[in-house]
Amino acid sequence: RGVCQVQLVGYPGGPQWETDDLESQQDGTQVAMVEGMTPDDLWKSYRRSRRQDIRKIRERGVEVSQSLDPQDVDAVHQCYLETMERTGGVARYKRRLLHAIVRHVCASDRGRMYVARRAGEVLAGMLIVDSAEWSHGLLLAARTHARDAQPNKLLLHTALEDTIHHQRRGLDYMPSGQSASGVASFKNLWGAETQPIWHHTLVTQPVRSWLWRRAYATASRPPFRALLSMIRKRET
Repeated sequence: RGVCQVQLVGYPGGPQWETDDLESQQDGTQVAMVEGMTPDDLWKSYRRSRRQDIRKIRERGVEVSQSLDPQDVDAVHQCYLETMERTGGVARYKRRLLHAIVRHVCASDRGRMYVARRAGEVLAGMLIVDSAEWSHGLLLAARTHARDAQPNKLLLHTALEDTIHHQRRGLDYMPSGQSASGVASFKNLWGAETQPIWHHTLVTQPVRSWLWRRAYATASRPPFRALLSMIRKRET
């Protein structure tokens, strides 16, 4: 299939393999532990200001629901593109990748796509996938004009509640990345604890792998990042 490398993304408690075939890279992820908690325990664990925030968001008419609708996937991808543009991140996720995750993973009850709406408009979205012990957040993004409504807070609260309902140990927020300024601080407000993880990469075609890595490094620079964002917006 022309694959030049396969990355096995680390997870809490995951192994560190030492083999000649794998490249290892240490990283850190942030996890909100909910094992043994009830939704009421979760609510009580929040600071008073956090509970007030959630109430006010609901009073503003923001509602969160799960969705498999392809139109909602498109809307969530737009949220993602705008978020990457704001934070200076590289828009690596293609629209069709999100469609594939929702169609194959979420539809099989191994993940969930949450959509935050107000007056019918999609303001933000969150994508969760489940492993045997954890729920993992792949994406959390909001439209630029909707940030004052703070839909991400209600999305996170909903995801944490469902992590409890699905009897997972915790919600793995996944590594924030160096370009996501302030994201780690935001996660810490939700009881996140940093845990070490190891990523492993199996390189099958060294030259092509090196070229792809150079391409992504170039894409992280402002002029090329804007170009990649434009390409993602045009993809169908």
